[in-house]
Amino acid sequence: MPLQRLSPTAAAAALLALPSLAVAQQAAAPAPSQLEQVVVTGIRASLEASIKTKRNALTNIEAVTAEDIGKLPDKNIADSLSRLAGIQVTHGSAFAFDEAERVQIRGTPPKLNLVTINGHSLSSGDWYLGDQNATTRAVGFGMLPSQLIGKAIVYKNGQADITEGGIGGAVDVQTRKPLDLKKGLTGEASLGAVYTTLAGKTDPQASALVGWRNEARTFGVLAQVFKEDRSLRRDGVENFGVTTLLGNNAVNPAACFVPQGSPAGTAPICGDASLKGLRLPSNLASALFEGERQRRGAFLAVQVKPTDALDVTLTGFNSKLNASNYNSNTFTLASTLLANGAILTNVKTSGDVITAATINPNPARVAAAPATGGDAAVQSGHQVRLGAGSTAAFYDLDFNFRASDRLRYSGKVGFTKGTGETQSSPGLLFRAFNKTLNYELLGDEGVNWSVQPSVSLTDLTQGGWKLIPDIQAVFKTEDQDRYVYLNGEYDLEDSFFSRIKFGGRAGTHKNLKDQINGAWNFVTTGNGLPSQAALDAQFPLASLPIQGGRYPGDYGAGLTGNFPRDVLRLDRGAMAGINSLINYDPVLNKNWTGSYIVNEKTTALYAMAEFESGALSGNTGVRLVTTQVNSIYYQAVAANKVCPALAVTCPAKVGVPVANPINSSRLSGYVPQETNTNHSALLPSLNVRYEFSRNLLGRVSASRTMARPEYSELAGAVSQNNIVTPKTASAGNPNLKPTMGSNVDASLAWYASPRAYIQGGVFHQSLQNYVKRGTSDVMLINLETQQPEVYVTNSFIGRKAKLKGFEISGETPVAAGFGVIANATYVDGKDEDGAKVIGTSKWTYNLRGYYESGPVTASLAWNYRTDYPVSYFGNGTITPATATAARNDLNYADAQGSLAASVSWRITDKFSLQVDGTNLNNPTRYYYSATETMPLGWYKNGRQFFVSLRAKL
Repeated sequence: MPLQRLSPTAAAAALLALPSLAVAQQAAAPAPSQLEQVVVTGIRASLEASIKTKRNALTNIEAVTAEDIGKLPDKNIADSLSRLAGIQVTHGSAFAFDEAERVQIRGTPPKLNLVTINGHSLSSGDWYLGDQNATTRAVGFGMLPSQLIGKAIVYKNGQADITEGGIGGAVDVQTRKPLDLKKGLTGEASLGAVYTTLAGKTDPQASALVGWRNEARTFGVLAQVFKEDRSLRRDGVENFGVTTLLGNNAVNPAACFVPQGSPAGTAPICGDASLKGLRLPSNLASALFEGERQRRGAFLAVQVKPTDALDVTLTGFNSKLNASNYNSNTFTLASTLLANGAILTNVKTSGDVITAATINPNPARVAAAPATGGDAAVQSGHQVRLGAGSTAAFYDLDFNFRASDRLRYSGKVGFTKGTGETQSSPGLLFRAFNKTLNYELLGDEGVNWSVQPSVSLTDLTQGGWKLIPDIQAVFKTEDQDRYVYLNGEYDLEDSFFSRIKFGGRAGTHKNLKDQINGAWNFVTTGNGLPSQAALDAQFPLASLPIQGGRYPGDYGAGLTGNFPRDVLRLDRGAMAGINSLINYDPVLNKNWTGSYIVNEKTTALYAMAEFESGALSGNTGVRLVTTQVNSIYYQAVAANKVCPALAVTCPAKVGVPVANPINSSRLSGYVPQETNTNHSALLPSLNVRYEFSRNLLGRVSASRTMARPEYSELAGAVSQNNIVTPKTASAGNPNLKPTMGSNVDASLAWYASPRAYIQGGVFHQSLQNYVKRGTSDVMLINLETQQPEVYVTNSFIGRKAKLKGFEISGETPVAAGFGVIANATYVDGKDEDGAKVIGTSKWTYNLRGYYESGPVTASLAWNYRTDYPVSYFGNGTITPATATAARNDLNYADAQGSLAASVSWRITDKFSLQVDGTNLNNPTRYYYSATETMPLGWYKNGRQFFVSLRAKL
């Protein structure tokens, strides 16, 4: 290694060694390359190892090592991956919590990317209620602490020997093996704490690793344990939905009334036809979320190598996340008022958005609804989610066997399982009625909203508040996969092809979701929800724990707008106590239409050849994949078909009896619908690497890849309309085909030194059967005739889409221990309907500076991505609103950036102290619908600071 490439410390050590080296040269005349034995450690060594892995690969990859992660404030693997070129992260369908949850590769949605552990699939669940309802194939990285990694490889191209399932690419997390340990006995431990500024709490963090191998390297054991707690608080101003004005009184000039509370002689107000097709926020809310994230887990690897030819490893991993939480929100019910005849005044507009208005309730509804005194206008909700959490686990037996000098076999048999569950959601929901609402949207800055006549938002015994019967449903999800892999490698001699790889995989995959509704204990018949009058009689407001308690005094700090901040926050313990008044009976309260089972059997065979001739190398191969899918979903039916449990009376059965009726639930009778499909795909790939010079490498690849549809897209809830012609329905689409991708990629990289490189590349992906909302023909059992018929179904369809873009990345040491790493990715993604591909940011940037000198290491990292679509509203196309039809478009996450830092001090050879900070810029995460003038929510999570003392044997 030339002296100019050494750090000052290493260079000084080399200079001091020169005299003795000169003597040694005279005595033994060693090769001049002896200087290269100067060992570089720490962050520089890890960066060099990652660059070496990337440089030597036959295809375009990114790599991150355990040492990299140790020098960064990364608390799960997604955080670490987000710093690589072409990688983006999202924070779950709950929008904006503080920890990364999903990974994207080059703009493809998380569901279209594959995450594996040691080459096999990983089943995991979600801890948040909303994510549990929207089950996904995408791995929840909140289950995977960063210390699990030995190395993580991101494959950006298809390759025949990689498990199928990723369109944009695949992330393989590789754990450590005990026989790879440098020392016979290795031990690491970390003890620390995390302080979350918004929650104002400090929580413990601890992890430990112990590894041992014998001197002969024939037997080894490695064990890791971790315990990581974190307190969460999220302040939010939300909007639950968008209302389009079409056929209601607000746009009917003939609908007029005098607003409530007006002085005598006030002229009536009337609807305004010019507002047809305009949008306004449905439910503006002051929301507060608090909870815990308690992650516990362990990893164990036992490796045996009885002969030089045989190597067997048994690995097991189990991670559990306990995440009970409490959510309160006080919000307007503008959509309810408008549905019941409200009229707008003081209107301001921008584009198709009503940016400010007064929503006047229809006074005629006061007489029409004597039990409530009008229509619901404001809601105060308080929900504790008990037993919320998720798990992820896998258990593998791997072997490697060298049959001869040229023939090797490897294999794996294993099982993975993940769950997500919320056991119960006790709480109280209150509504105030017949109020006038005022709001003003402040662009992407914030919102003003208020209620008139004034209603107490801190004392629900004032202002006509009523406890309403609704109870929040909960979900339980389970995902499991059993798999077998068998692979072979044969080295060729004196041939253009240097190696042949071949093998196969078989798997049995099951995914299920159960929805369990809540019921009041005192309701012993029917669906478990009483009438308003019965609830008022059973629970007078004076008997409920609704006194005292407010949002924190700093609630909403940093969020712009004049919205309610001094709001009732019921005692969390009292809300948990409501659990004794309700039940979540898994049989009686099961909502079968919100439940399903998807079974998959998959097989794959592949053959791949590696080639090398002078400066040219690479691989080419093909993978044949078959997928058999069994989708089971359910439809609610009338009591004259199947009478539900606990029904007071059951009408006589009419028509043709239904097959396989389900009458165990109090909510309804149900009938299962089942569909079986079979798909095959041929996935060829070619990866070429050319070494133009010692330091200049070029790569070109072309591949066919695939990803399977989401479970909820295959097996959604079913409803039928047998009156119209053609018959219509709403359901999932069990006939969806796998999404296929045709990918090309080219890159050029210059490696200036072992720790310095720059690379640029372009890529293009053409997708077929990209899944989005739409109308399709689905075969369902007609409940009237019990015969299969084709229904025009509002569900999911497969469309064409394209993603194209480029990447540039590089890193280099600068001087005096400093260095810099940077990358940028541009992606343009659209489907054939003109809609942007979900999850696609045009630009993603990463900039990281590091310093290492003597015992001190520091790193500062900035991650930024421009706005990106998160979901559809409407039918999945892009169409403007009209006087008769609502707008169809996309919901977006606004541009987001995050700053993180890490400083480590090596106190001795065995002990070090590390301080990390994440979300240091305290970002506001903003989400909007179609245009930035229509908000969906602003969220603040605060900053997190970690301190840990680390020890090594």
